Formats: sequence, structure tokens, C-alpha cells
Amino acid sequence: MNWILLWARARDTWQYRHEPEQLRILTDTYWRAILLVAFFVTLGVALYSGTKLYTFLLAEQDSVFPSRGGGASLNRSELQGVLEMFEARRERYEFLKKNPPKISDPSR
Repeated sequence: MNWILLWARARDTWQYRHEPEQLRILTDTYWRAILLVAFFVTLGVALYSGTKLYTFLLAEQDSVFPSRGGGASLNRSELQGVLEMFEARRERYEFLKKNPPKISDPSR
């Protein structure tokens, strides 16, 4: 394809863009350019995420995930304190359910 002829055609199309025939060519070219850019952006994103996924899958399991058995040890007295706190909350909930507080309606 002759690049000079292609450039001359593009220049003529741009100069006569107010005519419907030339405008159709410009819009068709614009649409194809947008589709081409969208295709390359999608391809780039897919390749980038694929490489990130590939490096993640190749990484050693020990360096990526923490060990499962190294959690905090449970203290029996702290655990008992938490259980008592939940029991106190349950008792308070039951008390408030039987004796609801007298709150005036602000909309009246």
C-alpha cells in the first residue's frame, strides 16, 4: 500500500468532513480506532493479570500464607471472662425485653 496515497486520502477526507460521504468514512474510522484501542487495553489487562496470577501460583506456600497452627493461645481465665460477659448481655437483653424503657415518641 502506498503510504503517500493513504495520507492524501486521509487529508482529503478531513478537509471535506462536512460532506456526508466523508463524514461516514471518518466516523467509521473513528469507530474502528476505538474498538482497536479497547481490544488492546483488554488484552493488556488480561496479560497483566495473567502474569500476576502465574507468579502468585508459583510462589512458595509458606511465604504467601501464614501457618495454620501458629494462632494465639487461649487463656482459660480470659475465655471465662468473655463467656460471663455474653451471659450478662443475654440477661440484660431478657430484662429489657420484659421491661422496655419508657421513651417518648419524638414525632408526636
